[in-house]
Amino acid sequence: MSILSVSGNIMTTSTHFSRDNLYTFVLECNASLTFVLECNASLTFVLECNASLTFVLECNASLTFVLECNVSLTFVLESNASLTFVLESNASLTFVLECNASLTFVLECNASLTFVLESNASLTFVLECNASLTFVLESNASLTFVLECNASLTFVLECNASLTFVLESNASLTFVLECNLSLTFVLESNASLTFVLESDVSLTFVLECNASLTFVLESNGSLTFVLESNASLTFVLECNASLTFVLECNASLTFVLECNASLTFVLECNASLTFVLVSNASLTFVLESNGSLAFVLECNGSLTFVLESNASLTFVLESNASLTFVLECNASLTFVLECNASLTFVLEINASLTFVLKSDLSLTFVLECNASLTFVLECNASLTFVLENIKFLYFY
Repeated sequence: MSILSVSGNIMTTSTHFSRDNLYTFVLECNASLTFVLECNASLTFVLECNASLTFVLECNASLTFVLECNVSLTFVLESNASLTFVLESNASLTFVLECNASLTFVLECNASLTFVLESNASLTFVLECNASLTFVLESNASLTFVLECNASLTFVLECNASLTFVLESNASLTFVLECNLSLTFVLESNASLTFVLESDVSLTFVLECNASLTFVLESNGSLTFVLESNASLTFVLECNASLTFVLECNASLTFVLECNASLTFVLECNASLTFVLVSNASLTFVLESNGSLAFVLECNGSLTFVLESNASLTFVLESNASLTFVLECNASLTFVLECNASLTFVLEINASLTFVLKSDLSLTFVLECNASLTFVLECNASLTFVLENIKFLYFY
């Protein structure tokens, strides 16, 4: 094992880690390691085939990367290489990217990048104006964030900053949040967050008991999920977990599912999913041919769409696409449209929209002044309400 120590300002530097070797940075209790890259400097870590690089931060240790204007930091992992950040209790890892700085993780086929945050550890990415953070995962590469109890992971994107996850064929990105954990994406004005999933890729958010996942999009912020053929995106919320999308004025959230792609929201007991759209915000689900979107609410689960004035929610289902709402016992689905808000379901040829309400469930559409609800069914499209036993279907 090689132990490397780095301190001071890092200017133009490229560090190669040879194949089949192991390299470890060990920071013991209260130790700190800082990489400061001044203007126009660049720092690159290149891990060759089968090499591994590990940062181990023990109790209260801290690791910080500070990238000033126009600086770049790149981690390149070749085939089968691995990069691991292990943060023990109360340790912190911070990436601060100033104006026009960029941070890139490139994972080639079968490479893996793992962030493991133990109790009370924190991982923060702060992207200032025009900074960019990119994760590129090539075939069969994997990126995993594992947050143990009370750990926190935060992405803060300031004006015009961008965060992009690009997953190529068969790559996987997983966020695992254990009990009482939180994951937050905060996008300030004009910031953008994009998840691009290529063919056969999967993205999974798993929220265990009492965990929370929040996307906050401020004015003009945008969040996009693009799922190409056969890609899948799944949100699994276990007991008492919550997932919230908050879109402020003029922010937009788009889910684009190409042919055979699938998006699933599974809410287990007492879990909640909320979409809150403030003035002029828009939420769009576009399902191309054979795409499917499912909302499955188990016992006592709730799904709420709140559209404030002039906000819009649109479901566009192209030919043979399907959208299904399945509400199990005591689950509720509510659409609340305030003044001048609009909700539209457009079903093209052979598309289907189904509401399945099992025992003791309610489906409510609340339309306030001048709000509109429209169902557009093109040739051979179908709209079905299935009400079992005693059900309630309300249109206000």
